Amino acid sequence: MAKSGAQVAKDHGIDPKEFRRFLRAAPSWNNPGPGKRYTFEEQDEATAIKGYEAWKVSRQPVKRTRETSAVMTLP
Repeated sequence: MAKSGAQVAKDHGIDPKEFRRFLRAAPSWNNPGPGKRYTFEEQDEATAIKGYEAWKVSRQPVKRTRETSAVMTLP
């Protein structure tokens, strides 16, 4: 049975709005169906969640240290 993007997000404890951001950012998922709604079959759901996790890790802010802050300042 097909699920909506919001339902997939809720089932996995993800904010639906952030999940939609991932779907729009990923070229492989940037093709919503009728009414601009995403629908997922079971195999698609697993792939989407795996891709979301990788996307989320890649978006994590870099923690600044004293050394990186010194390098980033202009003279």
